[in-house]
Formats: sequence, C-alpha cells, structure tokens
Amino acid sequence: MPLFPGYVFVRPRANQYEGMRYIHGSCGFVLADNKPATMPEKDLHAVKMLVDSGAALTVESELIAGKCVKFVAGPFMGVEGELVWIKNQKLLVINVDLVGGSVRVEVDREEISVL
Repeated sequence: MPLFPGYVFVRPRANQYEGMRYIHGSCGFVLADNKPATMPEKDLHAVKMLVDSGAALTVESELIAGKCVKFVAGPFMGVEGELVWIKNQKLLVINVDLVGGSVRVEVDREEISVL
C-alpha cells in the first residue's frame, strides 16, 4: 500500500514540466499559485527517512489538528469537539466546549468520527 496514495514525487528539470502534464493516467501537478508545488528538501528527506526505516507506517489524512470530530462512543457520545493533537496511534486530545468553557479530554481513536 502506498504511503501517499495517488501521489508521485518527481524532480523534473524546468524543460520537462510540459511533457509531464500529459502522462496517461495522471491528473496533473499539485499547484500552488498556479505553478507546480514544491516540497521543501527537509520534508522530502523526512519522508525518505520514514520509508527507509522499515517501520509500519500509515497516513491518517482524516486526523489533522483542527478537524471537527464527534464522539460516537464512551461517556461523551454525541458531543462534538475539535481535534487538538494526536498523542499516540490510539490516543487523541480533543477540545470540547461545555458550559461556557473549553474542556480538553484524551480519548481512544475508536470513540470519535471525523465530521
């Protein structure tokens, strides 16, 4: 299973961009300001280190800080909140607005769904 399904990282020379736009099965480049987006060298190096480590890796594209979530199990079932950060693979930290204040709670991944 690819680490980033649907993405291929390339380092084309300036004269190769036009020909790469029409590769069969390709949807095109990821763009930023109407130009092909670039990935900082340090980020590319970090991805290569992770892949080369041999560790079991998964990308949780749904679980990003700032996402709205809803509790689907446990004592907060039905309550909505905001994902603050992922403590580890199974434990998440969620901000919940209750009674005029904000409460930060740690929950198991299985107790929430992303809205």
